[in-house]
Amino acid sequence: MAIVNSLIKTIGFDRIPNMIERRTLIVLGENCRLGYSRERLRRVRFNSSVWSRLGARRAKESVKGGHVDEIIFSVGHVSGKDVISEAQGMEDAMRFGTPDFPREITIRKEEVSKNTEGNAREVAMILRENPERRRIELAAPRFHL
Repeated sequence: MAIVNSLIKTIGFDRIPNMIERRTLIVLGENCRLGYSRERLRRVRFNSSVWSRLGARRAKESVKGGHVDEIIFSVGHVSGKDVISEAQGMEDAMRFGTPDFPREITIRKEEVSKNTEGNAREVAMILRENPERRRIELAAPRFHL
């Protein structure tokens, strides 16, 4: 919950009235330090850990249900610069098997961070650059909270 509170205070969304225009899902991944070596991540589907693939599934379900207008995937190149970022892997996993993905859904990727603090800092910058009013939901492995 600390990351959510940090984002809310950093951006000032705690002062916005109930006129929500956008519904944003922030999906945090799990990096290679938690049981996934760089070599193993390079071999698994979508270059993503189990938790990151679960986050991608949550994003896909939210899109299918019409619950979000925007998704921000947040985690960087944890397997090395020569391998796609885990944020890109999560987006690929979410889009897999969905050829008619809705164009009106905005997808943003934060591909710099490698830990929870970095996730908060980088996502806050994305949200500041796109200051629409929004309801924010967070999909993250428990250790981020």
